[in-house]
Amino acid sequence: MSLSEFEIARIERLTDDFAATYSRPDLQITYDWEWVGSQSLIFRQHRIGFRETAVVQAIAKLRYVKSARHWLLYWQRANGRWYPYEPDIYSQLEVALDAVRLDRYGCFFG
Repeated sequence: MSLSEFEIARIERLTDDFAATYSRPDLQITYDWEWVGSQSLIFRQHRIGFRETAVVQAIAKLRYVKSARHWLLYWQRANGRWYPYEPDIYSQLEVALDAVRLDRYGCFFG
């Protein structure tokens, strides 16, 4: 079961606002969200790396479980695998975004 158009519009508004607060065009660092499948989002950082090459790095992954009506938050280790962020269940998207913003364990922004 996928998300409704209303839910998708609300999610995209919240995530776009979240990404805009971290983007630094003056330093050529921008953030965005990418849909993966119908119910998962990946928060990505775009920057200019060594020798002017574009670098895209995944920061966080959010997955909505519609049957349970909650969000799951994951962080990506250096091995490329996604691991649950503790606590990994969030009742609202805003609470999950706050967990990314606070980054209590230094998993998302170092």
